[in-house]
Amino acid sequence: SPQLAMTKRGLLEFISRIYTEKILVDEVDDRSRMPRQSLSEFLYDYHLELLGEPQLAEEALINIVANLNQWIATSARVRMFARFLGLTKQPPLGVEALNMFLIGLVKVQNGQIPLLPDFDTL
Repeated sequence: SPQLAMTKRGLLEFISRIYTEKILVDEVDDRSRMPRQSLSEFLYDYHLELLGEPQLAEEALINIVANLNQWIATSARVRMFARFLGLTKQPPLGVEALNMFLIGLVKVQNGQIPLLPDFDTL
């Protein structure tokens, strides 16, 4: 479950872990011929499975949004994640854009985990 107040490094590690988990779930969805979830749907389901109760999953999402808002001005990666969630003033990036982004990450990393380092290079 996400901490109430994450360090920037902690949030970047969380984002990388979520992208990795999303890729794994997308593969299962693809094999089952199910549509892929948006990042926000996935985040809720991920925390619901992790925490077991809808109220706890919702509290986790509130914590995530608060942490994103805390670090959004300092990190392009945090801004991109927030945009996939529809939390920025820019037009949200949908499932198709997220799919392309994740495919790109996997190709750049040759499938190595973690997909992203726990620091910003920008």
